[in-house]
Amino acid sequence: MVSRPRCMSVVIVLTCLLGVSASSLAATLHVDGSGKTGYSTIQAAVDAADDGDVIVVQPGTYTGRGNRDIELQRKTLRIQSTDPEDPVVVEATIVDCGGTTSDPHRAFYMQDFAGEIAGLTITNGLAAAGGAIYCRNSALTLRQCRIVDNATLTGAERGQSDGGAGGGVYCTGSTLEIVGCAIAGNATGAGGDSRETLAGSGGDGAGIYSTGSVLYVTDSTICDNTTGTGGASEVIAGRGGNGAGIHADSLIVTGSEIYENTCGQGGDGPQGGPGGSGGGIYCSRATIAATIIEANRAGTGGQTTVGAKGLGGLGGDGGGVLCVDSLDLSNSLIAGNRAGLAGDADSGLAVLAGRGGGVWCTYAVIDHCTIVGNAAFGEVTDGKAASVGPGGGVACTSHTVVTNSILWGNTSDQIADHDCANVLYCSIQGQTCLENRSNISTDPLFVEAGYWADARDPQVVSRSDNPDAVWVGGDYHLSTGSPGIDAADPEQMHDSAQTDLDGRPRLAGAAADMGAYETQDLVPVYRFRSLVTGKHLFTASESEKDKLVNRDFHLWEYEGIVYYVYKRAVTTQLKPIYRFWSAKLGSHLYTISESEKDNLIDRYSTDVWAYEGIAFYAYPEGNQPEGAKPVYRFWSDRLGGHFYTIDEAERDLYRANTGTWAFEGIVWYAFDTLYASDEPQTPTTPQSAAAYEFTGADGAVSYVMQLIALVDGEEAQLDNPIIVFDTASGRMRMAVDLDAMTVEMTEFQVETGFVDHVASVTHLAAGMIELPVALSLNGFFDALMPRGPYPVESRGLSFSAAGVVEAASDETFRIMGAAAMDEGKFDVNLTLDALEFELDGTGVINDSGYPDRLDVTMDGPFRWTRRGQDRLLATTIKGHTLELYVTSVQVRPTGLWYGKNLSETQDERK
Repeated sequence: MVSRPRCMSVVIVLTCLLGVSASSLAATLHVDGSGKTGYSTIQAAVDAADDGDVIVVQPGTYTGRGNRDIELQRKTLRIQSTDPEDPVVVEATIVDCGGTTSDPHRAFYMQDFAGEIAGLTITNGLAAAGGAIYCRNSALTLRQCRIVDNATLTGAERGQSDGGAGGGVYCTGSTLEIVGCAIAGNATGAGGDSRETLAGSGGDGAGIYSTGSVLYVTDSTICDNTTGTGGASEVIAGRGGNGAGIHADSLIVTGSEIYENTCGQGGDGPQGGPGGSGGGIYCSRATIAATIIEANRAGTGGQTTVGAKGLGGLGGDGGGVLCVDSLDLSNSLIAGNRAGLAGDADSGLAVLAGRGGGVWCTYAVIDHCTIVGNAAFGEVTDGKAASVGPGGGVACTSHTVVTNSILWGNTSDQIADHDCANVLYCSIQGQTCLENRSNISTDPLFVEAGYWADARDPQVVSRSDNPDAVWVGGDYHLSTGSPGIDAADPEQMHDSAQTDLDGRPRLAGAAADMGAYETQDLVPVYRFRSLVTGKHLFTASESEKDKLVNRDFHLWEYEGIVYYVYKRAVTTQLKPIYRFWSAKLGSHLYTISESEKDNLIDRYSTDVWAYEGIAFYAYPEGNQPEGAKPVYRFWSDRLGGHFYTIDEAERDLYRANTGTWAFEGIVWYAFDTLYASDEPQTPTTPQSAAAYEFTGADGAVSYVMQLIALVDGEEAQLDNPIIVFDTASGRMRMAVDLDAMTVEMTEFQVETGFVDHVASVTHLAAGMIELPVALSLNGFFDALMPRGPYPVESRGLSFSAAGVVEAASDETFRIMGAAAMDEGKFDVNLTLDALEFELDGTGVINDSGYPDRLDVTMDGPFRWTRRGQDRLLATTIKGHTLELYVTSVQVRPTGLWYGKNLSETQDERK
């Protein structure tokens, strides 16, 4: 059976045409290459498949016609290897596109497609755009795939100015989910050269290029991707490609690693081209959580070709991340990234190097991040002029908020263009923002900091402004005694579901720690074996361990650390482990069960089972976080004692010895390493309510703004006062509990496309004055205030509400863009708090895909409004003062929203 695809607006027609449930008729088709036990090519299986079918590709290398340029149009399918969860199978199931400059090919072309590709390796693709995969108007999930060593054509090869975009994956007008994938070693083509005009740009998005789409990247690796260089020109050279790892409009990244991606250099010319920006990520709007972004590079500016008369190219911005609109960055490590060098300039004119070695952003909320070892710099050699690019760690606007974070060891400065009033509870090197007393500037005492090294010998430390230096990663957990421990905002609310970059509880002390990693009160559990009885003793006490090692070594053999637990209950999810001693049996017993503890105390004398107290704290089954592993208990009648292990191989060995040991199951959860699981994941929701993230279909949001105009302080006639925005993307999160039959909205975000709005202002004072106005605007709305819960009607699964309440402070409109009038152009940037939250309308839930997905049709019931008179712009035109004011702005969900379950782990959802 195939899980239902997560469809979007462009493929609604597909689901309507099916008529019957695809899952009820699903068949499995096999591809084996020879055709003896199935289809000989993937395309043949696709052509034969009906909607909802599963195509299973046997291990092997698939090349040639029918196994490349595979067309997936108006289909709903899953194509997979025999076992997408087995890396050996994935590496052995290869789609080799065999693309060349003279004969380009990619693996898949999809249009109006809804489905999943899982467990395949796609390589050697070469195409004009989308080297491995090109998708248009589709809802695609890539799961456990390897997209490696694919590329796009250069501008010259594709007969255009710019190099092709999307070396690995190109998607437009789609919803793209990438889960557990490796996207590595892909490249985009260089821009075309030009003698008389601006040269072409290098292709954008070497790993992934997503435009007009929503891109989700979860538990994936994006590495070693490279965008193309800018073309050379005898006039103005082209820029290097942007977004070497990811280039996206709307992006959500969770639990991933993005490293060693490199943007292309600007082209050479009299004026060198700019280097590519956004080494790891180039985006318009992004939410990034629990992710490592490390050792990425923006591009170097191009060189001038005319000596002292020329100008070198600008260095690329945002070595790690560049977000041109809004960024929400949390619980992440940003380390060892570099902004681009400025191009050579003999003229002595200042040429700007790139800004934002770690992060470049217009507006951002950065919380609980560790931003270290990043660099933004210029190069000054042989009299060539270059200036240092500010913001080695972060280059942002004054509206950016940075909290509970560590900025350390960045070059040349830690943060630039900031407002210290918005920098709170941070550890920042260089005495920055210490006027805010919540900040500190003391060595954070990392376990082991990374460093820049000589590329020829990683043991030799190098300067970060050496263009050939390489980054050697470190360990950015906080050591004992770090001033960052328990130093985050003590008023910040943390619940048990919130985790750090390791996926472990965020609040493990009096307050949370600064930075991406939370120092856990973890202590080792030591294991000893009795040299007399052969039974085992487990202790988390250092003094007891020392006594057994140093004094009682003739009785006990030390076997080492077996796992890690807590010395105190730092979260309510932790429970005590009780220890008992039996003088009669000569062995210990450990239990997390309150009833077992009480039974042993009440029923047995102390010579049978004597209670010794709480040994340590651990997680009971069902409340364990990601990364915790089960501890198993065994009992031996013959030996008269228990044995405990976290090691699965040891567990299997004891279970096989049924003559001696009886398996009693899982007793609690602990950690087998001091630090994280290697791949942090979104924690599961312990309550019965499941969290769903909804993506709006076409027309799923109504966003309307009304204007008035004033001329010389008096209201004038505005012939076209209402602006209706078209939604580019909408995202909503709701907690849905179909046991309790309630729904609660927890988050709502909207981004519109740009709308061109032309109006004319007429004023009759002193004769008729007519002032034309042209606006190009886009709108945003963010609501982070939970609303509900609201009851769900059981028969029709509808929910409704009515009434008007005051809006919350974090429910905000933003209007951005430009205005043009009388040959002048003005920037527009207006932020408005919603004033009213109105409940009016009905939502209807479609649970046919439950629990993996839920769709909801909204007619309301949520509406945010601001009414008043807020100035959008003011200017003088034709001798008169013209002002435009926003008198009302309103947003509400309408139409169809597609929801995916965020509460289950990926394995459970399969």
